[in-house]
Amino acid sequence: MKYILGGLILVLLFGGETTAQATGEFFIGGQYSRPYSLTRETHFGAEDKTGLFANPGGGFTFELNSRKMFGVGGLFSTSFFGMNRDAFAQYLRAESVDYIGGINSTQIGVGPVANLPIIDGIVYFQLKSYVGIRFIGTPDFVAHYLPTENRFTEVEYNTPARASTFYQLDGALQFFPSESFGFSFGLGYLGGTVSTIRYNYITDGSKIIEGSDKINQSIHYLNYRIGLVLTY
Repeated sequence: MKYILGGLILVLLFGGETTAQATGEFFIGGQYSRPYSLTRETHFGAEDKTGLFANPGGGFTFELNSRKMFGVGGLFSTSFFGMNRDAFAQYLRAESVDYIGGINSTQIGVGPVANLPIIDGIVYFQLKSYVGIRFIGTPDFVAHYLPTENRFTEVEYNTPARASTFYQLDGALQFFPSESFGFSFGLGYLGGTVSTIRYNYITDGSKIIEGSDKINQSIHYLNYRIGLVLTY
């Protein structure tokens, strides 16, 4: 009899846990990132002195979020962007430009998460808002000029990486064919403080000119995201 009672206790303890509703999720996904700003007329996709000539790019995101109706979550994401190099060379009036590195933005943040059931247990609309710190990188480059048109033939620009704050607003539709995994399709907007990009420059020639300057940029963009959700 004691063995039967012991078996019933084990079933109640461990059997209940295996059927309990998931309280958390791990999201891994890819994204298409497009320069866009809700708050400023110009942004880093602008192809003039106010921008960085950035093209759309892509990246990936990892999230650890609550599955409760209202909870908290954490985010790690990064995006890499292309650059309209021909237009940038024309803006510099350079014969050619050599690049080292590219435009990128990496974020680490936390914030509230809401999971709103559309079909309970199967389809959810998820709202997320993250704040945190970001690390922004821009390319170093060397601009080459014709000696017949300029007193120097080469100008080297160096732009150190920098950190700033960010906020991100996301909405996603989630579909769960199983209790243990699902799929997520979302759209998010990443904004933040206006970043001051400082750069150093030095010319070649008989008289070397060396100095530094800065440009203010709103590196804001949209993320079109798709990924896999694993619950626990």
